[in-house]
Amino acid sequence: MASCLAFAEGYVGVLVGQGINNSYVGKLEWIYTPGVIGIMAELTDGEVVGGVLLYMPEHGENLPFENIVGDEKLGFWFREGFQRTKVGELFAIWNSKKMAGLGLSYVLLKAGVALSAKLGLEKTYYLVSEYNLRLAQKIGLQAVKKDGVDVHFVFDHVQPITRTYLCEYNHRASATNEGIDELLEKGSTIITEKVLGIELEVDYRLF
Repeated sequence: MASCLAFAEGYVGVLVGQGINNSYVGKLEWIYTPGVIGIMAELTDGEVVGGVLLYMPEHGENLPFENIVGDEKLGFWFREGFQRTKVGELFAIWNSKKMAGLGLSYVLLKAGVALSAKLGLEKTYYLVSEYNLRLAQKIGLQAVKKDGVDVHFVFDHVQPITRTYLCEYNHRASATNEGIDELLEKGSTIITEKVLGIELEVDYRLF
């Protein structure tokens, strides 16, 4: 519980800095919601320095990005062809200022994708800003396409204003793996990750 609260405090602090004062994470209901799993990053002394949430709808509920983007921007093209079973979404990713630039977002996304596969999901979605798109693609997340064009959205109320891309990881067909099979096989293992020219020793404990 303490780790979840520390994560929520850190994540909400970032949103408040962007002018967003009413967030799902800040309400803390997710802690008690079936189908929501928190993946936390801690230092060896127990300090929570990052986290991400994995949401798996149990009864066809909207994924977080659907509520964020809204019907008007998603359009009928999405509603008509969207798979409602065995899907999930990674959202609310956060890392502390102490870990900025050290590749923790990559580690959290990789852990989330591996756990998604372990739990039997066929697709995992992730809403990512254009600044972090290459990082998501490194893991195997790919932008969803419509008529050959990457699907993206612009949110005027978020500062700075930037494009946000809807990405998905197809667990059956991804051409990029980034050691996810190793995490699936072992669940708990120590891996030296190399991101942004930095080596980060990670003690993964997924299951």
